[in-house]
Amino acid sequence: MNYPTLTSLALMTTFVGAAPPAFAQTPAENMAKAGELRVLVHEAAASACMIDAGVAADVEMQALAATHRKFTEALSELNGTDVAQFTATIEAKWMPFDEAISMILAGDDPTGYIDNMNRAKGALEFAVLSLHDHTSITYQATADISMSDMLTLDLAERQEVIIQQMKLMACEMSSPTVSADTRDALQDTIAVYETSLAALTDGVPEIGIAAPESYLTQQVLAASAYDWQGMKPSLEAIVEARTATRAQLSGLRWRVNGLDARTADLVDIYLAPVVAEDKSRVALLDSATQ
Repeated sequence: MNYPTLTSLALMTTFVGAAPPAFAQTPAENMAKAGELRVLVHEAAASACMIDAGVAADVEMQALAATHRKFTEALSELNGTDVAQFTATIEAKWMPFDEAISMILAGDDPTGYIDNMNRAKGALEFAVLSLHDHTSITYQATADISMSDMLTLDLAERQEVIIQQMKLMACEMSSPTVSADTRDALQDTIAVYETSLAALTDGVPEIGIAAPESYLTQQVLAASAYDWQGMKPSLEAIVEARTATRAQLSGLRWRVNGLDARTADLVDIYLAPVVAEDKSRVALLDSATQ
C-alpha cells in the first residue's frame, strides 16, 4: 500500500465548490460519520488480527464487537439523497466483513475469516473513502471554511486511520509467513505518522497548514507527541527484528489505545459542529473559541 507525502495530501484535498444537494442530516454530521467509518474498517481488521495472534484475545473480542456495532450504527445514521448511492455500495462491500466478524465473535477459528476480511478490505476502504470525499465536498460547499482548515482536519482524521494501520501491520509481523512488503509498509507508515504529527504541531505554511494557536489544541498535540515517543520504539523494534512477539504486541496495543484516544480528542476539537446563519459548518477551535 502506498502512503502519501504531505505534499500529495495537499494536492489530494481538492474540495471544489458545488451546489449542495438535498440531505436530512447536516453535511458536517455526514462528514463526521464518514470519517468514523474510515477508522472503524482498520480497527476491525487490527482487532481480528490480535485475536488470531492470541494477544489479549478477550479484550480484543470486546473491542471487535464494539467496532462492529459502531460501524453498523454509523452507516445507518448516514442519510440523505446525496449519500444513498454511497451507503448502498458500502453496505454491499461490508457484507464479507460483517459475516467474518460475526463468526469470529461466535468463537470460530479466526484465521480463515481474517483471510476473507483481507480480500474484501480494499474494496470496502475504497467505498468508504469515496463517501468521505463526497461528504467533504458537500460540506465545504455549504460551509464557511477555508481550504487550509479542511486540509488540517483531513490530516487529523488520517492520523486515526494510520494508528490502526500500524497496529494491524505490527500484528501481521507476528506471522511466520509475513512478507517483506508488510515490514516496508510499517516502516513507511511510521514516517508518515511522525511527519503528519509534526505538520499539525508546527504547521507547514507552504501547503497551507498553520500551527495551532489555541492552548487546548497545543496541549492535545503535545500529549500525542509524548504518547508517540513511547510507542515509536516498540514499532521500530518490530521493524528491525522483522517479526513481532506476543509480549511486544501486548505492550503495543495499550500504547495504541492511548494514542488513539488523544487523536480522537484532536479530531473532536477540529470537527466541532457550529450553527451559524442557518448553516452547519465545522470551525477549528482556534477560530471558533477564543
